Amino acid sequence: MTDILRIAEHLLAHPKCSAAQIANALADPRITRSVVNSALYRRQDIFEQFDDQPPVWAVRADSEATVRSWFDSSHAARTSDAEVYAGPPLRAWQDEALRTWSGNDHRAVVEAVRGTGKTVLGIAAVAEALAHGHRVVVVVPDAARLEHWIATTRTTLPGRAVGGLGGSTESLPTRGEVLVVTAKAAAQLRPDTESARASALVVDEIQDYAAGAYPKLLLDHYEWRLGLATTAERHDDIIETVVHPYFGAVINGCDHPRAVREAILPRVRVLRVAVRLGERETQRLQHIDERMARATDTLVGTYGAPESSRREFDAYARLLADATGPSARIAARYLDAVMDRDAILADCEQKMLLVRQLPVRALARTRTVLFAGRASSAGQVVQALTESGMRAARVGAGVSASERDEIVRRLRDGDLSAIVESRVLDQAVAIPDLRVGVVLATTRTERQLAHRLGRIMRPDATSPPILLIAHLPGTSENPRDEAGAQDAYLASIAEEVSTADLAEMAAVLERWLADSNRPDTRDRATPDPTAPPTAAPPTPARSAPARPTPALLANSRSTLTPPSAATAEQPLSPEFSSPKFSTPQVSPARDTGIVAEFCGALTDRGGIGTAEELGDIIGLTDQTGLAAAVEAAAAAARLHFYSLDTDFEDLLLLSVSTGGTPNERDRASRLVAEWINAADPLAGLHGLMSDIRPVRVPARRLVQIAAFVRGVTPTALL
Repeated sequence: MTDILRIAEHLLAHPKCSAAQIANALADPRITRSVVNSALYRRQDIFEQFDDQPPVWAVRADSEATVRSWFDSSHAARTSDAEVYAGPPLRAWQDEALRTWSGNDHRAVVEAVRGTGKTVLGIAAVAEALAHGHRVVVVVPDAARLEHWIATTRTTLPGRAVGGLGGSTESLPTRGEVLVVTAKAAAQLRPDTESARASALVVDEIQDYAAGAYPKLLLDHYEWRLGLATTAERHDDIIETVVHPYFGAVINGCDHPRAVREAILPRVRVLRVAVRLGERETQRLQHIDERMARATDTLVGTYGAPESSRREFDAYARLLADATGPSARIAARYLDAVMDRDAILADCEQKMLLVRQLPVRALARTRTVLFAGRASSAGQVVQALTESGMRAARVGAGVSASERDEIVRRLRDGDLSAIVESRVLDQAVAIPDLRVGVVLATTRTERQLAHRLGRIMRPDATSPPILLIAHLPGTSENPRDEAGAQDAYLASIAEEVSTADLAEMAAVLERWLADSNRPDTRDRATPDPTAPPTAAPPTPARSAPARPTPALLANSRSTLTPPSAATAEQPLSPEFSSPKFSTPQVSPARDTGIVAEFCGALTDRGGIGTAEELGDIIGLTDQTGLAAAVEAAAAAARLHFYSLDTDFEDLLLLSVSTGGTPNERDRASRLVAEWINAADPLAGLHGLMSDIRPVRVPARRLVQIAAFVRGVTPTALL
């Protein structure tokens, strides 16, 4: 029963109650006085207010018959839900989130960390939509998630026709009461037929799509809307300006503390290791801190920057930097100093020493992920591990799809013991037997911490995962400073929190790793009912490591093995269909038509652009396909690409039509990338155009690209 139904039911029996009285009577911790007030004022077509102090409410006389009819239909729907859904029982957080979504007119984004059962929640919402007569479109990031969703949906919703669009196999039916589609395929649904017939939308991993995909996915005719998110945050303002207005509420489904309390995820062991800056590093940091302090004083004293929190202050500084005038220059100086400080903290010498002193023999028995601050740092970490005798590889920027597949194979085959990630949200490889995380990068936000924990905290863990955090006392990485809030967060999920110096670190890790056979402390009397079943990993024949290919990023999601469907394929509904693609589908890398269209779009825009920008223009939103198209175009010597060092993975593209030799285009790409990330790019625009000669690109395109990468409009940049 939705919140509105429960409120109406109470007021029919007890008219003229205040919001506080209603909340107390319902005795549901989720339905607070604020929730009741919101529902009463939002639905004044149902509820009538009387001007007492505080206001009291009743069901409107002309709405009583309508409300009573809802109780009958609600009972029928609940009975129908039970007949539709045949999946595992919902966990407490899933049931609460589903009820809250229902009470919010079936519109919300639900946040839950990895491994807690977002897919099961999504399928339960699909079942509720089907029970109410809706057809459903489910949008997923990639083909792996598509196949996983289809197989799981068929298993848990037997008797319902489930179709799919966007996968690489011909066997997927493209009709059904539930249609699971990739973002690229969703953008090609005909609005006058297929997608218009669906009235419910579920979007998996709502935070992960290209900016240009959202207008094509979030269409107005969907009455019921559910977004599923690991974290409802991005590098740009899409969540605030597009996702929140479309879906409405954001529901806190399940964070790590709750997952640990309810035995969904295992407790973690945390080891904090203090490292020190060298003398020259300390001097440089002191100089940068002085620059930051001067800029901070001016921004607070002259321009009204908030002092309540560092996060609010930084957001205010970024806002000022997007404007013009003296305030913009001061804000730019502050942000420039922040970048310089982060570079020193990320690349300090003792962090590399820590990497070299890791207990390689003990770590060889498991798998390790190391989080570096920047792409350049990640390369240094891989080199240090290799010199210590540990086989490691880097993932993220500059890794092609074929290299990523080879990394997965080597991890499964035991040829690799570690991977190094240079981005907060890299999820390019699924790592078997992953137990240890080493954080070298600064972790300032809960989003970053949750992502890194999500890499090692898994529902199928047989022993406590280990998180090693390197930090610099006396800096912003000091857990006693701004990161102090992380202490409480980690303490709530940790089995043990220890501190050590570099000399003690290896012994602590060896002791913890030797304890790997200790049984999991969670109650595991029965298997986890919401974890998707997985097949045993393949055991391919050993082969030599793939020869490195040109740096390409394919920011795809983790490789998932879909469960086998437990039921026979169902008859397909003739009422809800999707357009057929030519079969078999052609990989973008081999499709000369897509490559020609991609390069044509680049030439039309002055010979310069970003991969994500051009993908949005031609409708190629799948990250793996996009990377393949760039790789094919580069192999045909039609463009040059360069990885942008930003908070999200993208490539700067230069057409050969811009002139110059390959080396000159490479140099121009590097200069443009540095200019894009500068504190005040417009001030250096004319100098840049002179520096990149003989390569020639329009100035207006440089401004557009800088704005696109920064997540603002060209007007805001100007």
